[in-house]
Amino acid sequence: MRTMVLELSVPRILLTRLLGRVTRAAYMGPASPLRLIDLPDPPLPAPGWVRVRNRLCGVCGSDLHQIFLDAGLDVAPVALPSHRRTYLGHEMVGDVIEVGDGVAGLAAGDRVVRWGRSDDCRARGRRELCRACARGHR
Repeated sequence: MRTMVLELSVPRILLTRLLGRVTRAAYMGPASPLRLIDLPDPPLPAPGWVRVRNRLCGVCGSDLHQIFLDAGLDVAPVALPSHRRTYLGHEMVGDVIEVGDGVAGLAAGDRVVRWGRSDDCRARGRRELCRACARGHR
């Protein structure tokens, strides 16, 4: 799978901030922490999961704050670096390409979108589901 990530690398961040004073292109250049990488497809983590091949993915304001290293307390908290690697883009549409044994109502070839209000309670391992997850996000 191909994905866009922001690597938490202090030397790259400092160099990009310095070069960014000269040109904003530095934030997407070879010295920046922004990377397009290929990762192996992991196995589905549980029978209730599906694998989706993204068709389109939006880049929102919090992603842009991360790309341009604008993260701070005056910006959305989601833009603050919290992991060694941050995967950008969360507004997606794609096609189901693999279905776990425990999935009902979806099949390979179905078009899906990521529900944008929050991550699914089941995916996060929560026992108590929020109202939206309990209703199946409908």
